[in-house]
Amino acid sequence: MSRTLRYVVIGALATILCGAWIAVGGASGRPRNPAWLTARPYAHRGYHHDAQHPENSLAAFLAAAEAGLGVELDVRLTSDGQLVVFHDGSLERMTGDRRQVADVDLSDLRRLRLLGSDERVPTLREALDAVGGRVPLLIEIKSRGHAGLLEERVAEELSRYAWRYHVGLACSPCSS
Repeated sequence: MSRTLRYVVIGALATILCGAWIAVGGASGRPRNPAWLTARPYAHRGYHHDAQHPENSLAAFLAAAEAGLGVELDVRLTSDGQLVVFHDGSLERMTGDRRQVADVDLSDLRRLRLLGSDERVPTLREALDAVGGRVPLLIEIKSRGHAGLLEERVAEELSRYAWRYHVGLACSPCSS
């Protein structure tokens, strides 16, 4: 196991343990969630309220931020190692394409439209730029069951994001 991967695994375990400690109230017995994390409702996969705002699209993230809602979004890796925001493992439900996100490179993914709208699958960077710190983010990493490149790349991308976010991990098979 590489040194970086070891740090990612240790960090993930520490996050889980700290989250459990906070959830049960730590030494005080009272939950100690940061106030910003629970101060507002969140738009699950963005505010996707009509055909022009499909889930996990820039339009849905902008609509959520404009409404003052926090944004929950899902992150996956493309075949060429790019971070994209997409919930399902398969592209079929949202684009009609039967391939898996992990089997498609970013340039190929850019040709697809979300639910027939003008919206495309955004990169994580595009989503972060769109929200721009106006509201907090809940970021769900859609992992294939073991820590690796996806988690490392998300951590690297978030190291340049100066606003509030919380990261969770969804492992296979539940994230497929």
